Amino acid sequence: IRTGMAYEFLGRAVGSADLNHDGYDDVLVGGLQNRAYVVHGSAAFPARFELDTLTGSNGFRIEGARTGDRAGESIAGVGDVNGDGIDDIGLGAQYADAHGADSGQVHVVFGRTAPRAATLPLATWADGDGFTLVGTGAEDYCGLNIGRGGDLNRDGIADLLLSCHGASALGTYRGAAYVIHGERPAA
Repeated sequence: IRTGMAYEFLGRAVGSADLNHDGYDDVLVGGLQNRAYVVHGSAAFPARFELDTLTGSNGFRIEGARTGDRAGESIAGVGDVNGDGIDDIGLGAQYADAHGADSGQVHVVFGRTAPRAATLPLATWADGDGFTLVGTGAEDYCGLNIGRGGDLNRDGIADLLLSCHGASALGTYRGAAYVIHGERPAA
């Protein structure tokens, strides 16, 4: 999987999940330029795949909400956190500033069977596309690490793990790790 863009640092983060629920795991690739990519798996996966050929049907690009957020520096398949039977992904943006400089964010992108556009811009995404978790204070750096938590509370829905390695709620830069329990959305 290749890019034609210089300084992309493609492969900073990698993962997999069946985001389009077709029975093939999809390849998740992040870099350092505020974007990440989902390349849909298939029975005939090519030896080389150019990211500028993403159309929505073969995968899509996720654009960070704000320049400098570094969305995509971490990316992971997190299981089915919204209980719809389709895998979801977590995407970290540890330099986002929603609650102070570098408070960080984790964007959870819901999987779906319906076709997508070639680009999913996090600045304007719709409620049904996913949700965002925000670090609570400056320099929390939430989102450097994201992981699949399995079903920690045994409710049949996947849970999400994430780090905020600079969190200072209990003392200067002690850091924190969080478990976010998945749940089915209300009607």
